[in-house]
Amino acid sequence: EIRKHITDIVTANKGVHTEWDVLNEPKTNHDFMSILGIEEAANWFKLAKQLDPDAKMFINENSILSGVKVANFESWIRRLRNAGAPIEGIGMQGHLGIGTASPIHMWATYDRFYNQFKVPIAITELDVLSDDEDLQAMYLRDVMIASFAHPAIESLVFWGFWDGRHWKKNSPLYNEDWSEKKGLKVYRDLVFNQWWTREKATTSNDGKTKVRGFLGEYDITVNADGKQKTVKTTVTSKDNKLSITLD
Repeated sequence: EIRKHITDIVTANKGVHTEWDVLNEPKTNHDFMSILGIEEAANWFKLAKQLDPDAKMFINENSILSGVKVANFESWIRRLRNAGAPIEGIGMQGHLGIGTASPIHMWATYDRFYNQFKVPIAITELDVLSDDEDLQAMYLRDVMIASFAHPAIESLVFWGFWDGRHWKKNSPLYNEDWSEKKGLKVYRDLVFNQWWTREKATTSNDGKTKVRGFLGEYDITVNADGKQKTVKTTVTSKDNKLSITLD
């Protein structure tokens, strides 16, 4: 039934998702693995990868940034990999309280996992529990900056954005009446201001120019001799050279 469930879900959504959370919270939800064995759990990863080869296969766990389940999570990843599981990403849930982990501690945790397993890390289920909006916003800022700055972090996903439908009414973005929290201002400033590359440049006579920007997806518009062309590209940590020809 587990294999059928994976087959049904992945087949129906093939090409829609870039990542699959194949195994979630293994320390708590391990009954099937205890009965069927680690090899069968590895087969779930293999099956999902076979069905959707372009997507990355993730394992996800809570209480990693706090340090509570670090050793257990490492053990699960090693055992699954030894059994042949194609684990291509590590998810760390972000249910945080004020001071759950300092940015320095988070950075050390990111280093610890990336240095061992050499796969991208995603911060999943992010929220910040606090009745003090100022503290909530400041801590959210620290978490986002520490995560964005680390080269192993691939994504950061909020668990919810509105207190009206949030499990602990601790979303850092909107109150229950839809008024904005201070954390939303932090989010907007970081994502759409400080980390959003808006550059203009003029080419030299040979048609070349350089622009400094963050990694990510870009729309680049070129204007010359009354013609305009916009292309989409992705800036990575590798060599980033783009040639645009105006027809």
